[in-house]
Amino acid sequence: MLTNINASFIFPATEARLANRLINTLGNKFTNFEAFPLYGMNSFFQTWRNGLSKAKKKYLVLTHQDVEFISIPDLDKIFSENTGMIGPAGTKIITKKDPWWFSPGRLENNHLSGEVFHKKGGKRMTKSFYGKYGEVLVLDGVCLITEKEILAKVGVPKITWARWDFYDHVISLKFINKGYTLKTSPIKLVHFSSGEKRRPDYFKNQEIFVKTYF
Repeated sequence: MLTNINASFIFPATEARLANRLINTLGNKFTNFEAFPLYGMNSFFQTWRNGLSKAKKKYLVLTHQDVEFISIPDLDKIFSENTGMIGPAGTKIITKKDPWWFSPGRLENNHLSGEVFHKKGGKRMTKSFYGKYGEVLVLDGVCLITEKEILAKVGVPKITWARWDFYDHVISLKFINKGYTLKTSPIKLVHFSSGEKRRPDYFKNQEIFVKTYF
């Protein structure tokens, strides 16, 4: 049975094969959705800004092209009170010395939350379980879900850094600064990436992030 999702899926696209695969799998899971693969974008922020102007549904699913959704919970039940944004995974803390949302130490000390399935190439699908679902400080940008009205109110950051790394940290803290709560929720998805390689800009963005927020 298909799930009525009432959501606009927005993601930067570089490969039609990946974008079409995602859209096709969405059609096998959900009804009442629309998808905007946006080509030629220079950042996630530009993608979201363009997608926000096109979206017609109540919820926005800000995601990547290399994912497949297994299921999404009832968003009307989750977005109550002061919840502003949810995702499948995140962290309860970040530090100046360790600003990225994930770290082995954080996992061992129960500071992480949620789960994500991973698969790359012909390898077997694995599940990264981070911890009990709940309130977090930063959400993993593989999937961020919010209401269209909330994102319009919070505003998409107009900065030239954090284009592809630390963008999720920046938007998470922006939501919190606006008084919203962030939560991990049972959004089941597969990310076709190991996430092990770092772009050269990652370290530059980390330096700017630390100087800006600590």
